[in-house]
Amino acid sequence: MAVFAPKFPDQHFRLLTELAKYDSTRLEQVPSVNDAVEQIIQRRLPQKLVIGEVALDGPVREAPPDPGRPLSPTPDRMVTLLVPFQGDPELLRLVPQSRPMYTDLERVEIRDESAAGGQLQLRLTGQLTTQQIDDSSQNLLRLLNDAAAQINRQVDGFEANLRPQVNQWVRERLAAHDTVDSINAELTIPIFAAPDQE
Repeated sequence: MAVFAPKFPDQHFRLLTELAKYDSTRLEQVPSVNDAVEQIIQRRLPQKLVIGEVALDGPVREAPPDPGRPLSPTPDRMVTLLVPFQGDPELLRLVPQSRPMYTDLERVEIRDESAAGGQLQLRLTGQLTTQQIDDSSQNLLRLLNDAAAQINRQVDGFEANLRPQVNQWVRERLAAHDTVDSINAELTIPIFAAPDQE
């Protein structure tokens, strides 16, 4: 499973669609409009990415023979690089708008995934030397940090664009709820309450 998916999903549309189903009576229980906006955004805003340090998942070992290549007395060597991360794993499946690192990262996979983070892994195979492994680990870490920085900037932009939309939505939803209450208060026709269900 590649880390980056082919396109950035329309997060605004998905979130606002979800908000349309939000129960307006719940908004009345929040002290202020700003509190309601903050509560809604923080509950739905992706947790930004923090990339950890590279480690090896075990020692370097000989790679199994490749059926498509001639046998050699000096088999390839293999090792797996691991990088822990914190944040929403779904962000790692997004392609930053600037994507120079996409080709280099498309072999990176997510492992031990949870809602709060996980590990990234990259398998290296070939006539590996200590220098090549060191260089690859540093290059991987640089690419992941660059990608995370770009994605985190998009999260910040997403929040900045989303906040006024949610603010407007909350105010309009509360106003609509007040209108319903006003209509009910002005009715002269008796309203029968539904019987309590035991």
